Amino acid sequence: MAEPKASPPVVEKTDEVAELQDIKSAMNLSEKTIILVTNIPVKHTTYMLENPPRLVLELLPARNMIPASPIIIDDDLVDKISLYEFKKAKAVRLEIALKSEAKYAVVARDVGIEVKIIPLSDKKDPALLARRLMEAQAQVEKLSAENAELKALLELQNAKLRENEERIKKLEKKRRVKPKTP
Repeated sequence: MAEPKASPPVVEKTDEVAELQDIKSAMNLSEKTIILVTNIPVKHTTYMLENPPRLVLELLPARNMIPASPIIIDDDLVDKISLYEFKKAKAVRLEIALKSEAKYAVVARDVGIEVKIIPLSDKKDPALLARRLMEAQAQVEKLSAENAELKALLELQNAKLRENEERIKKLEKKRRVKPKTP
């Protein structure tokens, strides 16, 4: 009886570039799911941008095989998906334009990435409340700095006003006292 052969070890190729081949989306009552289909697993970085709200995914190393950009979604949560390819860096950046604030979850799959986007519609949602609190604190800091600037400017203007009032008093005194002519 022959000995079973051991399967060769799986070696991850570091020079292999993932190809973004397709983007699929589905919406249910509570969330939007976007699936990025790639030919191999791909590393990614995800973060949110504000004003307007956008979810950004950077795939590396990757190349874009989807011809059309932007991809118009136009549902209650997502407006469009824009694709940017950086050939020298071997990277693809996806910007998912959101119509309102949202939280997200990203899961890497064997061939692609699944992105779940959940709207922050509940007024008691801790993530929404935290974001609004941070925005309010930033606004307070900005207004406090502006207030300090305005106070300093007012103080400067008051000093100039006092100086001008003194000058006017001196000129009025000179005007009243006329020099004697022989």
